[in-house]
Amino acid sequence: MRVDGKIAASARWVFRAAIAGIFAYFGVYAIIDSEAQAAVWVRPDLIPLITNVLPIMVFMKLLGAAQVVTALLLVTGKFLKIGLVMAAALLVGIIFNLGFNDISLRDLVILTGVLYLLAQELRLR
Repeated sequence: MRVDGKIAASARWVFRAAIAGIFAYFGVYAIIDSEAQAAVWVRPDLIPLITNVLPIMVFMKLLGAAQVVTALLLVTGKFLKIGLVMAAALLVGIIFNLGFNDISLRDLVILTGVLYLLAQELRLR
């Protein structure tokens, strides 16, 4: 592997680790403080939709678990394509939930990076 290939591989891993850190942070908080996280991050008009299926605290713990699993898949590289698809799906849901604002724009940029990594993974294999 040439030097530029090693740099590119390192950059991909650092980017994956950074995204994993974001998912791990919010995932852990969704698990340990579900009520507060639901109040902050779930749009009030979506709560009845969610609670028709399951209690909001259970939803938040499941969401947190999905985020932690995504983080682990991204940082370890095991089942990376699945981790990238999970990250993309979570980000689409987060963007939809947040509506148009500064946080959703930042998440849109992260989603673009995730889709780029997924495209690279699909091309490399």
